[in-house]
Amino acid sequence: MLRDHELGVKRNDEIEALLIVLKKEISAGKIFCTFSGYTLQEIMKHSSSDVRIATARLMDQLSLGFCLANQDRLLNNEIVSWFGKWHLANTYPLTHLAWAKPFFLMVDYMPPALDLSDEENWKIQTGFINEVWEWNMERVLNNIHSYPETFPPLAWPVQAAMSINDEVRKFDQENRTPHDFYMSELNGMLVLIEPRLAKLYGEFSERYNLSSKPDSIDDVAACGRALRGVALKLASERKLARYLPSIHARSMLHAYIRIDHKRKFKPNDLIDIEHAEIALSHCDFFFTDKAHAHLIRSAKLDVELGCVVAADPVAARSVLSS
Repeated sequence: MLRDHELGVKRNDEIEALLIVLKKEISAGKIFCTFSGYTLQEIMKHSSSDVRIATARLMDQLSLGFCLANQDRLLNNEIVSWFGKWHLANTYPLTHLAWAKPFFLMVDYMPPALDLSDEENWKIQTGFINEVWEWNMERVLNNIHSYPETFPPLAWPVQAAMSINDEVRKFDQENRTPHDFYMSELNGMLVLIEPRLAKLYGEFSERYNLSSKPDSIDDVAACGRALRGVALKLASERKLARYLPSIHARSMLHAYIRIDHKRKFKPNDLIDIEHAEIALSHCDFFFTDKAHAHLIRSAKLDVELGCVVAADPVAARSVLSS
């Protein structure tokens, strides 16, 4: 909507008023408008490269060139920060660890080590990072457009939505309350990331010389199960949001969709949930559509995670102005 207004395609007084407030607050150094890798995926759905570039230019202007790190990095940060709260006197706030530049939207790419000395490899790698760190969103898109291959569409939301509707919905009768659905969704997610939990705990233990480092394959598996149990216990005590906010948010949003037995999961629901879990965990404001805002407020995630949600340009301008 903001882009179309800027291009003069769809002029809108409410959008113009919001854009004025955004630019004023950004120039005053009070806010900036960030985005994640899923924003890039959605831009690439547009068939016109000119419209994509126009979107990128507006993103560069409003974001000051900063974006949120890719999903894997954000999740790893969250998990390791959770371990740090047990074992370390001080940890960095998650919001200090969330940021990246557009080149790193999708992956934490590093050039491979070459058959050179450590010093020479270090110079090449740091030189590479310094170069791509300056890329803005427009340059990232121009680089994508320069390749003959088509940018790959997101396939997993389609498969995941089908799987949820065909398989997960079979177990709806086992849950009665929103909390039942939430615990079911959370356990499913934790089962999927058990190996990651154990791997990261092993790396954390080695880095900080903890005596609890899992060594054998059995130890690693037991570590993953134990960490899943701790997370479930925190969730049962309504404390998980303090430690693993994005995992909590995703599980809660999935649960509140499943509560409506007649509603089918759509691929876009899953993308919207990804946007929400990142924004609610790391941002002060989240501007989204009315249906998604209603879902978030139903789950009380806006209050619990301290993120103001607005669902139209007037509401967005109001919360920024206040």
